[in-house]
Amino acid sequence: MDVCEAEWSSDGSDGSDCSLDSRLVELDFDATRPKPLRSPTASCVPTEITTAQNLVDAVNRDLLPNDRQTLDDYYLTPLVASDDHGDLDMLIGIYRDLVAKFYISSPQLHQWKKAKQVFNNIVRLHNRYPKRAPAIHGFWLKHHSHVFLEEDKSEAVDFDAYL
Repeated sequence: MDVCEAEWSSDGSDGSDCSLDSRLVELDFDATRPKPLRSPTASCVPTEITTAQNLVDAVNRDLLPNDRQTLDDYYLTPLVASDDHGDLDMLIGIYRDLVAKFYISSPQLHQWKKAKQVFNNIVRLHNRYPKRAPAIHGFWLKHHSHVFLEEDKSEAVDFDAYL
């Protein structure tokens, strides 16, 4: 898959099928789309397909990732194996919101995973921008931090942010 360094038009309809490289994007949570920091070149650079990309591709299609490594990397394996699919649906919904509402790219998600900061970064986003995600996600994260096995869990969910 290529990461295309193309500009978006003001209405977001530039016709490009490529997404912006996360290094070129400034997250503006008050806008509807991320904005390029600088005028990028029109060339596409091949990137490595990661389990983060597999996860993003799957949740964008409302599917569960179909490879074991992605399920393991993003803490879905124990939830798939359990009889209660409510927790699985909740975590998939949280990942879906990361992409759709917080504009987190697969390279960013991959960096979080390598740093063992997936849980902390999700909680930080939910605490800082509570209107971007349902309060039930914050509640679920608070009571299911054990799902994120070897992650650093120093962040605490701030329920006051949702009020």
